[in-house]
Amino acid sequence: MGRPSVRRLTIQVLPAAKGAHPATAGQFAIMEFQEPYDPEVVYVESMMSSLYVESEVEIYRYTLAFDHLRAMALDPKESRELISALAKRSS
Repeated sequence: MGRPSVRRLTIQVLPAAKGAHPATAGQFAIMEFQEPYDPEVVYVESMMSSLYVESEVEIYRYTLAFDHLRAMALDPKESRELISALAKRSS
């Protein structure tokens, strides 16, 4: 067996004060796979249903929305500092 791949997690907080953003319509997750024959898929979840999006054009739109969310959010260091401050305040 090969070595397991290393996954990295980045957390960014999107403050409510930033206002409307691309995810106000609902949750979505962009899933990427290591194998080239496994294309990207977007999982969209709403209150009444869920959907797997496989169209390259639609995946591109979700990717743009995700990039926009990341640009609006606090950077990872600022996000860690905010989470830490909130955790200390609630203790």
